[in-house]
Amino acid sequence: MKVTKLTQRSIAFWGKLLLILITVLSQALLSFAQTPCLPPTISCPSNITLTLDAGECGAILNLPSITATSNCTPVVDVEQTGGIIFGETFPIGINTVFFTAFDTTGLSASCSFDVIILEYPNPTGVLACNDEVQISLDQDGFALVGADDVLEGGPYGCYDDYIVEIFNGEGASFGNLLICDNIGELLTVKVMNPDNNNVCWGQIVVEDKLPPVLFCPDYTVSCTRTIESLDEPLYFDNCDGDPELELIGITDIDTDICDDNFAQYQRHWRVTDASGNFSTCTDIITVERPTVVDFPDDKVWLCNQVISNPGLVNATRFGSGIPANVSGGYCKYNITFSDDKIFTCPGTTRAFDIVRTWVVVDWCSGEIMTTGVGGEDNVQIIKVIEENLDNINFIC
Repeated sequence: MKVTKLTQRSIAFWGKLLLILITVLSQALLSFAQTPCLPPTISCPSNITLTLDAGECGAILNLPSITATSNCTPVVDVEQTGGIIFGETFPIGINTVFFTAFDTTGLSASCSFDVIILEYPNPTGVLACNDEVQISLDQDGFALVGADDVLEGGPYGCYDDYIVEIFNGEGASFGNLLICDNIGELLTVKVMNPDNNNVCWGQIVVEDKLPPVLFCPDYTVSCTRTIESLDEPLYFDNCDGDPELELIGITDIDTDICDDNFAQYQRHWRVTDASGNFSTCTDIITVERPTVVDFPDDKVWLCNQVISNPGLVNATRFGSGIPANVSGGYCKYNITFSDDKIFTCPGTTRAFDIVRTWVVVDWCSGEIMTTGVGGEDNVQIIKVIEENLDNINFIC
């Protein structure tokens, strides 16, 4: 290929241009690297002024736009570092809020502005009280009576500025807090405007309209438990310390415990407080049936124990035991036993053994259960032994 003079000149031109571009870029990068990091620049909005409506005492505002930049880092975090948090109530007056910008190098800058809340202008100076107001207690059994509960007409300024006072039947003042003891009472209430001392009078009736809280958790129980022995649901009331709990019904869900060793039923409850308020709920009881019998352990009793309490050798829960985990209506096991009594000391009937053979029939499968939990068998040995003078037990 033949290189002409024009081609040579072009190569030389573009080579010089590339060298110039590299030099300029290198100088720019060097200049940028040598530029010191400055604190961020943050910009707050102008002051915000808001006039309230009648009766209002404050306002909730949305967070305005706060912008910030940095000459070193592309990411700048802005946080509110002082004053009432946006999303909370700003009261009447001048409320200063502060914001700070932080860059990733640790430098920061701040700004602030005012949120000015103005009360409703020119409220009426004449008060009018409702003749009879029903006041309901809250979930804790209290009610703080405010001017907005009693006043009618208007327009009024901030309700919190008015003074509310309640009097009992004897004319004694007790502030503006009502409690459970006031339920059913007809009380006199006074509202005063502190700016001009104008007052109005009315009456309030205290009520409890909240039903008791009733909690019915579901749970699983052994088939040995009876319905009567199960725990009641949890309940409480704001004013009545002993509301009336009633079991108002039982509904079977699954009565075939043999198919999967589980049965279910529902209990329906109602709790009523002294004011006639009530709540209802339903719990689901799952009954579990064991597949292995827990035969009672062997027993050893002293002669004097048995003489004092002959029932100790009986086949009962309080005696020498029974197959405890299958004794119940839902368990579907039939339990019988037979005893062989063997006297172990010649010349006396005080010491003896009882060989008790348990017969447990599984109604679901028809099987006779002879092996129990842990491989134990269905034969129980009950020993009644003498005690010598040295308090050492012995068996004849």
